[in-house]
Formats: sequence, structure tokens, C-alpha cells
Amino acid sequence: MKKLYKILLILILFILIGCSSQIIIDRALKINQDDWITLGGSNSRTNITNEVLKFPFTKLWDYQGPAGISSNQPLLADSILFVGFMNGELYAINLKNGKRIGRIKVDAAIHGAPCLSKNILYIPIAQHKYSLRAYNINEGYLIWKKEIEGIESSLLLSDQYLYAVTENGTIYCIKPIDGKTIWDYKLPKKSYSSLAADSSKLYVGCDDGFLYCINKNNGKLLWKFYTSSPIRSTPLVGKEGNIYFGSSDSNFYSVSADSGFMNWKFNSNSPIISGSSSDDSNIFFGNLSGYFFCLDKLTGNLRWSFKTRGNIVSSPILTKEHVAFSSYDKNIYILNKNSGELFWNIELDGRPKTTPIFWNNYMIICYEDYDIEAYKY
Repeated sequence: MKKLYKILLILILFILIGCSSQIIIDRALKINQDDWITLGGSNSRTNITNEVLKFPFTKLWDYQGPAGISSNQPLLADSILFVGFMNGELYAINLKNGKRIGRIKVDAAIHGAPCLSKNILYIPIAQHKYSLRAYNINEGYLIWKKEIEGIESSLLLSDQYLYAVTENGTIYCIKPIDGKTIWDYKLPKKSYSSLAADSSKLYVGCDDGFLYCINKNNGKLLWKFYTSSPIRSTPLVGKEGNIYFGSSDSNFYSVSADSGFMNWKFNSNSPIISGSSSDDSNIFFGNLSGYFFCLDKLTGNLRWSFKTRGNIVSSPILTKEHVAFSSYDKNIYILNKNSGELFWNIELDGRPKTTPIFWNNYMIICYEDYDIEAYKY
């Protein structure tokens, strides 16, 4: 009898441990256009929201995760925050109270942003045999895992296919339902740039200094554009038909999405590894010297600049009236998007690593060392 009790106890502990390592959302997520279900808020990576900011901000809660966080932003949908950590765990956190709902353990660092489609969460994993996985977050089980090279960048879900670029430079087009490869394209060198897309093409930077444009349907190269240094920033696809991106050669570029010909370039005098944000007239980005720029999208002329005291490694986010970004000088800056005038800044306890997310009167920011903070405005 004692032996039977011992076996039952072990089984109960096993079940409890298994349940604690899964995310189970007890409802169908209501996803709308303001949710952040992919890097940059959309496949064009524009980093724009319809939120109207109200000041001052009030800190609601902070949560200490199990490890550091990469510069790729978390996801947010239906009041649930999904955050990946460098120790290979991904947490689901209730936005309203900062309580953890569940976690997924994948045994290797999560550098890139996952993407979300209804009840399916797709997770990129660095340096693991199975570096791409799909989880059902309503029922808490692994749907499939794919044996490909490690993924350092963020995923892209477009139309009926899932796209990923591995660290060694292979672009994959994958069926989301079962993880099977439709096509793949091998870049000449490693890639740490995340994919961006329009209706028919993919865009990604490579460490060989080229920006590549790939046909989404068949994986054929359409064109490539050369800069003199690695491109590790995420491209932005403008609705007017141009691609915007920064390079480690310190220049910020605008090229035609159709031809790959350069429209203009702007010398920022320091490497650019972060993404950008844009509205109809302007493009916004920062560099590793701590300068933040607003350029005219048509001409590339400087409209204004703003100096911080730390590296800018993550993309800005654009609201109705403001542009906000984080700097390694331990500040979140909120500027008037038309003039560049400082409107508000939040001094933090550590270095912010991600793009701020504004959603339904909340702001979320993640530190490089474990912490996640939520503010109300």
C-alpha cells in the first residue's frame, strides 16, 4: 500500500510539474488591429499605434523574469503579454495585474519575437536542434517542432505561410499547420535581421552587407542592394512602395521595393542596428551613438534630431502625436513627432532593451536584466 501511495504521489507531482510548464489560456483570444501579435505590430514592421498618450504615467506593476530579455519586443493580445527569455522560457503574463498565467520551456535562448495566430503561438529558438515550435495555448500542448538551425531573429506569419530566417542565413517558408518546408533560400552569410514583407515579397538584411528581396511564393531572388557593412536592422516596408533600413555602415537607406534602386541615403555617423517607425511623411530611427533622427521620407532630408546618452538598440514606436523610444541611458523618451521637442521621459532603474508597447492606455517596457514594467496613462 505504501508503495502504491508513493507511485500516486510521484504521478501527481509529475502532472503538476507538467502543467506548470505550459501556457493554457482558458478562452479564445480576441485579437484586433491594435494588438501586437508580431514584431513591429505588422508584417511591414512600421511600429505604429493609434494610441493617444495621456500624461503623467503611473507605474502599475513590475515583474522579475528568470533571465535576460533580447531587444525584440514581446507580444500583447487581449490583455495577455507573451515574453521570451534568454534561459529558454516564455511567460504569459496578465497585463492588468502582472501575474504569470503560465510558461513554456524550450531549453535554449529565445532571441527573436514569436508570432501569434488565434490560439497558436509560434516560437523561434536559438541554437537548438528543434529551433522552431508551434504551441496550442488554449489546450497547452506542442503541435509540432521543426529541426532547423538556430533562429536569432523574429518570425513572420503572412497569408497562409510562416517565414523564418536562421542565424546561418537560410530563409524558410513553412506551412503553419504542420511545420513542413515549402521552400528555402540560402543567403551567403549569417543573418540577424528580422524579415519584413508586403503582399508579394520578403525583405531581410545579411551580414554580407546586402539587403535581399525574395519572392514570397517561390523563394526566388528578385534583387539585392549593397551597403558596405552588415545589415542587422529590421527593414520597414512603406505603403508608398519603398523599403527603409539602417546599416552598420552608419547610413540609413530608402530603396524601391520594385527595383531595389536607391532613392536616397542619410549618414547618421554611427552604426544602426535598430528598426524604424514611420507615418505618411516621416521616418524615425536611432543609432548606437545615442542620436535619434526624423527624416523626410521622400527626400531623406533631416527634419530634426535628438541626443541621448546611451545606445539606441530597439525600434521606436509612433503614436497619434508622439514618437517614443528607449535608450541605454536608462530612459524612455517621448517626443513631439513633428518638432522633436521632449514631451516626457521616464527614468528607469536599469537599461531598457525593447521597444515600448502602448496598448489600451498601458505601456510595457522590458529591461535587459529580467524586469518587465507596466505603466498606466
